[in-house]
Order: sequence, then structure tokens, then C-alpha cells
Amino acid sequence: MGDQYFLTAAVALLSAVYMFSPLTSYVGALLYLTLFSRRLSTRVRVATSVIAILSGASIWASRQVGLNVSDDFMWYYGVYSSVDTVDWTDRIPVYEVGLPLFFKILSLALPGLTPNGLMFVSTTVTGLILLFCVERFGVREFPREKRAYCVAMVFLFFSFVLTTQLTRQMLSSVLLVNVFFGLRAASRRLSLLLASAFHLSALAVYAILRTFQSRFLLLPFLLVSVVALAKVVDVQAAAPFITDQAPRVAYYLYLTSSDSGANWAALAIVLGVAVTGLMSLLILKAANAEVSSREKQTLALLVGVIIIYLLTLDVMLGPFRLFLVVHAVMAGWFFAYFTRRFPSVYLLLGGAGLIITRSLFLINPTSSFVPWDVYGPFSALPGYFMQSYLSR
Repeated sequence: MGDQYFLTAAVALLSAVYMFSPLTSYVGALLYLTLFSRRLSTRVRVATSVIAILSGASIWASRQVGLNVSDDFMWYYGVYSSVDTVDWTDRIPVYEVGLPLFFKILSLALPGLTPNGLMFVSTTVTGLILLFCVERFGVREFPREKRAYCVAMVFLFFSFVLTTQLTRQMLSSVLLVNVFFGLRAASRRLSLLLASAFHLSALAVYAILRTFQSRFLLLPFLLVSVVALAKVVDVQAAAPFITDQAPRVAYYLYLTSSDSGANWAALAIVLGVAVTGLMSLLILKAANAEVSSREKQTLALLVGVIIIYLLTLDVMLGPFRLFLVVHAVMAGWFFAYFTRRFPSVYLLLGGAGLIITRSLFLINPTSSFVPWDVYGPFSALPGYFMQSYLSR
């Protein structure tokens, strides 16, 4: 009982730290989940995960809005602040009603949020949905003593920054997680429907990833089709003809056709996780441990994703967008899944090393994604960042 009081008190301490430094509480929460994974109860694990989500949301809600023309949140804030008058279909198709409805609810429940406040709320909601999916379905194959480690890796790899930029597709991608984790067909169908309401790409993502999880009967056809698309079709030459008939397609062609850096960055994440998975399975095989069909299937899925990346790296942000659910949402789960069978001491040291390394990027002033534009990472005033959420 005394041990549980101590572990619960640590959660309260992290909550207090959050009020003075979201950065410290984020790193502290992930380290706490990793280092004390064996001892944490479900309630303590969930509470600590919520602190990590709130901290990550506060970190990335500190970025400035509108620094470049591709910042979708300028338009998203207009949807929230004037949802009855803004012609949101200019940037959001009429059939993708999820985000406008979500923001309408927020405008009624939490009126007067600033752009930073809206980013914080949206990111928090996205993170909580992901936490529900992971806790409800994603940790089933993890021993109890390693479940907190799994959650820590999920929110270490989870892209908080993209929830403030690609808001619709990140919400869609998080809802898609339940499609791959859920056991009941009705639940999976409902999740796919909701994901499509936020971003219609959910249907294509689901179809392709399901193909990789099948017996690969459709894989040769898919690969040939992708090669033909990448090598034969000149999307830039077709853009003038697309403009009038399909303005949203033209928008993406003009805006992102030369941006391949995101494709490479996302590929690096998927490749790193896949290599970790391959090495893990080889080590288990060398130790005469059984490698399950699920583990082989999961690794095959990542290999299929990597193949598509390599074939389409120069095609707009195609692979980056198509596999957002893999590299920006589920990458941490894949990493934890492949390493879960190793002794806890290795997971403790490796996980802590990754968390500390990641934290260095969040305070690196030369990083292109440094978020501390509106408020700093530390303050002596409790709740100092909340002023930027509520005051206009």
C-alpha cells in the first residue's frame, strides 16, 4: 500500500511540474512510465499518460500560426471562430464534415480560444483518443510489467506537431488505429466511417495497409500500379488540366510537389522501426525463441510501406500523407511491440536513452521545428502558458 501511495504521489508531482514547465513534465512522464513500468498500476499508468499528452499538447501549442502559406491552422482557426460564416469548403471538402462539426462543438463549449488554445485542445483530444485505443486494444500482447513502457514509446514517437498542422488527417489517422486494433467488425466499421468523415484518405490507407496484412495476393498488382504512377505519369504536366476540374488536387500539386523532405523524414522513422523489428526477430530466432505469425505479419506490413516509400519519394507528399498513421501515430507502438520480449533492463536503458535524446530536439534553438515561439519552456509563474490559450 505504501508503494502505491508513493507511485501516486509521483503523478501529483508531475502534475505540479507541468504548471511550471510542460517540457519537464513531458520528459518526466515518459521517463516515469519507462523506468517504473513494472510497478505501475493501470490507473497510475493512465494518469501519467494524460500528463504526457497535456504536456506534449502545451509544447506544440506554443508555435506561431501563419509563418508560411502551408500552415493549415490559419484556416482551421477561421472554422472555429466563425463557423457559421466562413466558407470552409474552400479548404475542406463538403463531405469531410468531421472537423467543422468538432470545431462547432468546441466553439459552443469553449468559446474565445486563441489559435494556441485551439491547438492545445485539438491536440489533447487527439492524444486522448489514441490513449483510449492503446489502453483498450494496443497493450493486450504486452506483459503487464511492460505496458507502461509501450505507452511511453507511443507518445515518444507520436507527432504532436502534426496535430497542429495536418489536423484533419491526424484525427482521421488516430481513429484508424482502432480499425487495426479492434476485435469486433462493427467497431472497426464505425471507426473507419468516423475516420473518413475527418479525411477521406482513410479509405485508401485502410485498403492498402489491409493488403499488406493479407496473404499478399494483391501486392504484385499494387506495386506495378505504384511504379506506373511514379515513373510514367507526369503530375506537374497534368496540373493545368486538373485546376478547373479538381481544384483540391491542383492545390496539393502546386503546394507540395517540390517538398520531398517530409517524405524522407517519414521514411527514416519507418525504416528505423522496421530495422529494429528485423533485428529483434533475428535475435529471438537465434535464441531459439518462437517468432509468432503476428510478428512476421507486422514486419511484412512495414516492409511493404517502405517499398511504397522508395517508389514514390518524389511524388508530392504522397507516401508521407498515405502512411501518416504509420510514421506519425503508430510508430511508437510498432517499436515497443518488436522490443517487448527483451529483458526489462534493456528496455529501461534503451527507452530512457531515446526519451532523453528526443528531449534535446525540443530545446535545440537551431531545430526547424522548435516550438517555443509564443511562450518559453520554463516559467516561475504557474500555468503561465494558459494565458495564451484564453486571452485575445
